[in-house]
Amino acid sequence: MKTRTRKSELQNLLRTISELSGISTDKKEGEKYHLYLEFAACYGGYRLVKVNNETGAHLGAFGESSCCERLPAGKMADKLRTIVNTLQVVKNPELY
Repeated sequence: MKTRTRKSELQNLLRTISELSGISTDKKEGEKYHLYLEFAACYGGYRLVKVNNETGAHLGAFGESSCCERLPAGKMADKLRTIVNTLQVVKNPELY
């Protein structure tokens, strides 16, 4: 039986990505961008964006287009886990 992906799980994955990438999840003085998990049910779900702290513009995170596909919660969790795993390999290649 499949379990439902909770918003808290997505937020925890986003915090892990923030820690590994060094990009905060909140607007902070002196930083150009922060990560944000945007949700709009009418457009199909979640997308991960970088928000420009000066202008508020939403940009694709990690090289994606700013109009990238939105995903339902379960698929977004899979995508975020992939980003976490990739960042871990990049930071610690000797472990893999």
